Amino acid sequence: MDAAFAGRGPALDRLRVLRSGRAAVIAACGLLEIAAASGVVAHAVFHQPTTAKYIVTVLAPLLLIAACLAADPLRFVTGAAIIAAPWNFVATVEGVQLAPLTVLLVLALALALFDMRSTLQPPTVTGSVVVVAVAMLVPAFVLGVDQGHYATWIGSTLVAGWLAFLIARRPGGLRFVLSMIAVAAALQGVIAVYEFARHVNLDLYSSSVGQAVTQSYFFNFGTLFRPDGTMSDPIALGDMLAVASPLALGLALSAKVWRERLWWAACAVMIAIGLVLSLSRASWIAVIVGMVVAVVALPPRWRLTAAAAVAGLLIAAGAIGLALGGHSLEARFNSITDPTAKVNRTSATDRLREQIWHSAYLLAESQPVVGIGFGNLEGELSEHLSAAPPGYHAHSVYLQFFAEAGIVGLLALLLIVGHAGTAVLSAFRSERLMMAAITGAMVAMLITWVTDTSPRYTSVSATLAFLLGAAMARRRGQRLRDQVT
Repeated sequence: MDAAFAGRGPALDRLRVLRSGRAAVIAACGLLEIAAASGVVAHAVFHQPTTAKYIVTVLAPLLLIAACLAADPLRFVTGAAIIAAPWNFVATVEGVQLAPLTVLLVLALALALFDMRSTLQPPTVTGSVVVVAVAMLVPAFVLGVDQGHYATWIGSTLVAGWLAFLIARRPGGLRFVLSMIAVAAALQGVIAVYEFARHVNLDLYSSSVGQAVTQSYFFNFGTLFRPDGTMSDPIALGDMLAVASPLALGLALSAKVWRERLWWAACAVMIAIGLVLSLSRASWIAVIVGMVVAVVALPPRWRLTAAAAVAGLLIAAGAIGLALGGHSLEARFNSITDPTAKVNRTSATDRLREQIWHSAYLLAESQPVVGIGFGNLEGELSEHLSAAPPGYHAHSVYLQFFAEAGIVGLLALLLIVGHAGTAVLSAFRSERLMMAAITGAMVAMLITWVTDTSPRYTSVSATLAFLLGAAMARRRGQRLRDQVT
């Protein structure tokens, strides 16, 4: 009897410590929740309390309590981080800027490192590829400006990808990560519809939550208001929704019961409507191509059903968009074929974009190997284009990396994407349905990168990292325990 329990002593002691620790955290969070609900915490922590900040202080203790009660706290907190990623909200506490995503990533990282035995595993090919890619970005980081910002951006993106990689290797983990991305996108679609209907942006820093829409082209097109959800701009919203659309399709097809399938169909509809209202032309092209690629890549028995579902979704979203946007939306769509034609309302800005592309390419040619450094392109473009105000970027992820990080940095970016792509291909035979959905999402992502640099926002880069990290976890030779037939 004693021999049978001899090896279990340390494990039992650790379980007791874990349980007592959870009980202490729950008790402390209960007291903190009472103080937060009364508003004491918001006024003590923030110099200028707002509705959003008050809500954050109320939700934070509840989130910690739920994490302590969850069977898998790491999965729970990672899921919360995926949902929170698109929320472009930063609060300053004692001079330190904190975003909900950053706090959740730190908490998830601590939980992952706590269980050292399941987290620290022998080196993998994926780990080696990521290390090499990051090393290739070091010259651009050293030559660049605002290094603290870029360190946070790179670090948050890496942590997000690593957490998704860990979760996706567990039973049911891949579907969980993809589900959270789709739910986050559907929520952004709902918010976009609300903003469009109310003609306001959500102002998370105001006690009234809504703010009047600006008069700039970026948030208006003719008489139409371009919603941005809780993200930085409408293009970032469109890019995220375009990437999430094939995932919603795959989740709907792989659902085991009709209620679940209807849920994912409803999510797909909200994503599609939000995408139409974003008026992001590149995102429209990306979602169509991504959906077609996903349908073609599906197992043959699913293709007809998927094609009919995609066609119905696109027709319904287009009809709803035309009903809401009318001639302005039609004009926006027609400008896709010849965006610089003078008959188009935004032809001047599209011609400026072509000039920016040309200038970014010339700047890249001046330092083709390691680039001019992260953050330096903005100032160089302002000098190169006298008409370009401060804050301009290359309007292309590929040109942005080429100019700021050179050929080395561009290869680092393509190395990460290529490695995720090969992982998806290696898992196609065993998990073809979900791999087809991921393939469509990745194709949509690559298309959105042609005309904008939305991944410069952590909210976008982290979301893409969750997707790519989950994809990398399915490489052949690793434990594929989330198979879907």
